Parts: sequence; structure tokens; C-alpha cells
Amino acid sequence: MLACTASEMNIPIIGSSQPRAKERLAAIKHEIENNDYLLKTFGDLKGDTWAETKIVLKNNVCIHALGWDQSMRGIKHLDYRPSFGWIDDIEDEENTAGPDARLKVTRRLVSVVMPAIDAPGARIRITGTPLDPESLVEKLAKSPDWVTRRFPAKRRNPQTHEWEATWPERKSLQQLDSIERQYIDLGELDAFNREYMCTAINEETRRFKQEQMRAEPVPRTYQATYAVYDPARTTNELSAHTGKVVFSWDRNRLIIWESSGNFWKPDEIVADIFTTDDKYSPIHIGVEQDGLHEFIMQPIRHQSIDRGQPVPIKPLKAPKGKLNFIQGLQPFFAAKEVIFSPSLEAHLQLPLQLVNFPSGRIDIANALAYALIMRPGKPMFDNFQDTHVVPNILLSRNDPYFLALNSTQMHTTAVLLQLVRGQYRILRDWIQEGDAGSSLKDIHKAATLETMRPIKLIAPPVHFSNYDTIGLRSSARQLNLTVYKGGDVKRGLEEVRDNLSQTNHGAPSLVVSPHASWSLRAFVGGYARALDKTGFLHEEAADGPYRTLMEGLQSVLSFANVSDVDNTQVFAQTASGQRYLTARR
Repeated sequence: MLACTASEMNIPIIGSSQPRAKERLAAIKHEIENNDYLLKTFGDLKGDTWAETKIVLKNNVCIHALGWDQSMRGIKHLDYRPSFGWIDDIEDEENTAGPDARLKVTRRLVSVVMPAIDAPGARIRITGTPLDPESLVEKLAKSPDWVTRRFPAKRRNPQTHEWEATWPERKSLQQLDSIERQYIDLGELDAFNREYMCTAINEETRRFKQEQMRAEPVPRTYQATYAVYDPARTTNELSAHTGKVVFSWDRNRLIIWESSGNFWKPDEIVADIFTTDDKYSPIHIGVEQDGLHEFIMQPIRHQSIDRGQPVPIKPLKAPKGKLNFIQGLQPFFAAKEVIFSPSLEAHLQLPLQLVNFPSGRIDIANALAYALIMRPGKPMFDNFQDTHVVPNILLSRNDPYFLALNSTQMHTTAVLLQLVRGQYRILRDWIQEGDAGSSLKDIHKAATLETMRPIKLIAPPVHFSNYDTIGLRSSARQLNLTVYKGGDVKRGLEEVRDNLSQTNHGAPSLVVSPHASWSLRAFVGGYARALDKTGFLHEEAADGPYRTLMEGLQSVLSFANVSDVDNTQVFAQTASGQRYLTARR
């Protein structure tokens, strides 16, 4: 139109190469020769010069076809210097591949092209795809001296905020959504955003790369396992997924057992939490705090009561900046210390979210980032091995049963065990919410049904203080139960460690039944030294139900001469804690 109206007299078209520029000029020649509207309006404008690289119209307007690397000095036409230049798609993967290549493009623009197009009132128009955040078109878009327009293939309607196709006659919204899904499935969402949405991601600074996604069929035995749920607030197709991951830390290695993103309703999230608890026996199940308090915690409590077993829910505080939070995983992926088990095919969505990050959905990646927060401190019993887990522990009819009790205002715990020929056998355990007054009766009844014999109840010395505020012993008295004073829990800690390291008659001196699931969780990592935000490791274990449970067990193992107790002797204690032999059964 500028040529037909003679608004500009000397117009260079500059392509990435001269053949590309010649294609543009050929299209213009075709319009001038065949477009009925132009012919009716302006008549036949075809001039005597009508070559592949240069045409001159009858109105004396000249259009050149030049390659980006061609010389542009002295491209005058008659007395006219170039007054309008069109630079079309001169950037490609090669000249945007690195800082030096991008700088070379910018320097040619300012040192060659702009001086060549310098007639009074001259204008330059550049069309292109932003291949990199630091590409020429992106640099110019930030300059106040250049007017910028972007035309993505689809956009949000400013009134309804729904997606709509920018040029529906060219590609409908359904077609664009289908293309986008294909790019996502190939892990190339950045390419879709670049080619269709005019948004560039720097490949050099991409946080997660395809080659960092490693898979290995790691055998799952009794590793400390954790689960995280990032609940979505809505379940329509425009909303986020509910992100879920199940993982273990093996020293610095992060092993991902399960990952998924689903449009789950609240009851479906709750049902899956209990399924995950049954399948993996996780130490903690982390749930983002907002979702937890809004619609999940109450149904979890109800089902826990129905099952007679709580799930280890851990509230997680949502991060202030999700993108920075997820980027915290990058060093582990860069060091190739993240393992998808058993294969990448078993984790279809998470690797794609990471490779496409920060574009697209990030809910599963956000759930995985909580692994950094839930990473345990050093386990109190780091010498616990798979050999300490015995699936079919034989019960002894001739040896007494002990119930290691402990309680706080928040939880009441118990571990059922036997001492058989010098070997401690942990048979069952219980963790109940609430103090002993509301829990002890049910725990003792379940333990008695398990053994079908009387059980000796032992609790840590803290419950025998004159200033006891928990009420474990008073609750026991109301049930006509006697609780014996156990030994020092710190000494018991060393007793447990020693028994884990020793053997007795060719077998470990301490073994655990898989039915004692809380004890297993505690041994493999639930009972661990607290780790603060700065990474400092405390000497004491982190507070919580696992510490309560294991201190009850430690108190039994440190109980003075507990290994000497036989079937015919029963010991009692005075109010001051002095032990004496009694005929009472």
C-alpha cells in the first residue's frame, strides 16, 4: 500500500537471507499484477524493472530484496534514499544461540541497517518471532523509541477472561488447544509459547532439562517415605490440578515413587490420602494448610475414628513465591540426584511440568518442592536395617508381654513387645489423638485381644512426677490398671541403639513386625533429630507422636533388670520409685 500510494519511494525488504527476501518481493509482485482491488484502484503499476531482487513501479517507487548480511551502502533510487525499511524474520536459532550471536545482530542493526535507512522521517518495521528473551525483537520491545504490537494465536477475552482465538478463521481455539497439548506431551511447551504465543524462554536458563529426568527401578523396602498433596480449590479444566507426590530421601538422593495431577473433589482427595497411607505407610502426609483447614481435615478425622487409626497429616505452609520455591529443586536435578522409580513412563505428568517450567501447570512440581521442607533430619537410629523387620514374628507363650506407654496432651502411644531369649520383639503399636483419658482404654483392650494374656504396662518416669499434668497413671487407675515406672529415656536411647547393633542367637537383638507400622515409620526416619530453617541439626528429636512413641519404648529398654523378669516374679514400686518384689499378679 505504501508503494501503490507512493507514500514511500525507496523501500528495502530485508530478510534473513536474500532468497527469503525474494520470496516476500515475489508475493508483492503477485498482488500488484493480480489483485483486482489494487488494479481497479491504482491501475497497472507494473514497471520496466521487474526482477527477482528489485522492482520499480510506474509511479517510480522502488522495492529492493536484500539479505541481512548483504551490503546496504548506497541503495539509492534516483534521488531517494530509503525512507521505509521492512526487516522480516531475520533472527533464527543460530543467531540467537548465545550472547555473542545476539550482540552481533544488534550491532548490525545499529551500525549498518539504521544508517542506511536515514531519509528524513524514515521508519523501520521489524516483524519476527521472539526466539529468546534477549533477542533483538525483545530488546526493542523494551525501548520507548519503538512501538510494539504482539499478536498471539490465542488470548484471554478482556471481559470474560476466557480463552479465544485471535484469528479463528486461521485456527480455531479447539485446534490451538489440541496443538498445545501435543507440545506439552513432547515436553516442548516453551516452543508452543514461542511460536504461537509470542513468548520466549531462554533455553540457557531453563531450570529443568530433559536429560536431568533420570529413572531407575529402585527396590522399595522400608525407606522413610513421605507424601504431599497440593489441593486445587476447583475441579474444572481451567483450574489447577491437585498435585500429589510420594517420595523418599536416601541421603542426598530424592526418590519419587508416585506422582500425579488430578481434578479431584475433596472426598476423592481424602479417599486417596487413606489409600496412600495403607500402601506406603508414610511418616508424614503433607497437605497445604489452606486446603487442609478449608475442606479436608474434618472428613479425615471422621474416617480416622471409623478406622481406629489416625493418618500422619502434616500441615504445610504455602510458599510466598511458588516459582522460586520450585526452583529450589534445581540443584538436585542438576546433580542428577532425583530418581523417578520405576520408570519415567510411570510418571507421565511431573517430568513434563518440570521441563516446561515455568510455563503451563506447575501443581505437581509444587507438591514435589515440599520435599525440601519435609526432608528429615538425622534419624535417631541410623543403624536400623531391613534385617530388623521380621514379617512373621513368633509369639512366645512363656514370656511376658510389655506395653510401653507414653502420653502428651496431643497423643497417647503404646508399643506391645516381648523379651524372648534376650531378643526384643516389637509386635504391635498404637498412636491415638488426645490424652490418655480418652485413649488408654481402647489401646489396652486392643493389646489384650492381641495377646490373650495379661500385659505389664510401663511408662517413662515423667509420668511419676508429683507435678504430673498428663494424667496417664490416673487414667490407668480408673481402669484398674497398674503402670510401672520405666527407666530413663536417654539411657534407653542407647539401649535401643545397642540392641540394633547386636545379635542374639544369630538373630538381631531387636526385631519389628510389619504390623507395628508406627514403630517402623519411627525407626526409618520419623524419629529424627530436628532440623531448623538454617539447616542446623539439634541434639534432641523433633517433637511429635514419633518421639512420644519411641520414648515410651526407650523407657522399657532402660528399665532396670527388665531382662531378669520371668513368669513367676512381678515387681512393683513405692511412691518414691523404689522397686520391690511382690506376690501380687
